[in-house]
Amino acid sequence: GSIIAGVSDWLDGYIAKNYDQKTVLGTYLDPLADKIMVNSVAVSLAYVNIIPAWCAGLWLGRDVLLIGLTYRAAAIAARDSGHNVADPSRTPLKVKPSMVSRVNTVLQFGTIGASLGVAATLGDVGALNNINLMGVMDVNALEAMCYVTSGTTVYSGLGYLNGKAMKTIKEEST
Repeated sequence: GSIIAGVSDWLDGYIAKNYDQKTVLGTYLDPLADKIMVNSVAVSLAYVNIIPAWCAGLWLGRDVLLIGLTYRAAAIAARDSGHNVADPSRTPLKVKPSMVSRVNTVLQFGTIGASLGVAATLGDVGALNNINLMGVMDVNALEAMCYVTSGTTVYSGLGYLNGKAMKTIKEEST
């Protein structure tokens, strides 16, 4: 299921980009749908101890922060435009995910897919063999994926703090 969700997300973006189907509303809804799917499954996996709770919490915290910052940027842009900030189809801003954020989303889908696979086949994360992670610690492969994905989560989140992920529609057309 996670692989199908990831592929359909990629296909949706590919069609929008290559067949001139992009909309400002879509720049808000597509990442929001990703965030809802990733975080609802991650929290569920953490609840049943398949992935660490700190990992799911980090993913969720970053996304809540990004949604809040996006709303704030749209509210500031809408202040003098005479339209409601809750109408992303009329906002002068569109969301432009960074490459790191796109990689992070792929890694999150991969971690979730691997987690669901472990849960379905082994039933217990403890049954996985440990590997040495950069000579620092012994972890199983799923934990290693959580560490790597959490690293890209933090890195991509910090990248959004400078505001460059929000582009005015005028900037896009010039």
